[in-house]
Amino acid sequence: LKQEMDAARVGTGQKIQVWIYRRGPGGNVRFLLLKTHENRGSFWQPVTGHVEAGESLQEAARREGREETGWSALGLPSPAGIDFEFVDRHSGKPVREYVFLVEAPVEVTDDSIHLDPSEHVAHCWISGADAFKLLRYDSNRAAINSVLQLLMGKETLPP
Repeated sequence: LKQEMDAARVGTGQKIQVWIYRRGPGGNVRFLLLKTHENRGSFWQPVTGHVEAGESLQEAARREGREETGWSALGLPSPAGIDFEFVDRHSGKPVREYVFLVEAPVEVTDDSIHLDPSEHVAHCWISGADAFKLLRYDSNRAAINSVLQLLMGKETLPP
């Protein structure tokens, strides 16, 4: 994965998805999902974005996390060790998407989330099982399952 992360610095055909989570009472994990604007399909997803030229995957994951939430205190996301290849629905070109996870800053509240209204219209903190049901894309479902395995040490959702 390190070689792939270094190779992604070229910034073309590379995307990231960032699973931002927080732990509640009893250690239960909640994930941040964002609902895309109607002109973008009106579906729920984690933070996603493109890798810019000269940017590492990890740098892109942090930048996108900060841009899409407004949280300047968001830490450096960790690679989840999973990636997907698919054909971009807009360009028709192959894309490789890398998955990251990062814990939300302690000071984060629902009021501190600042969405770009041209991209997202709503957000929610939701369990992995409930997120699995809301997600549109199989790659997002596979990613949350992998992230849960990393955080909880076991598979908790259907394959």
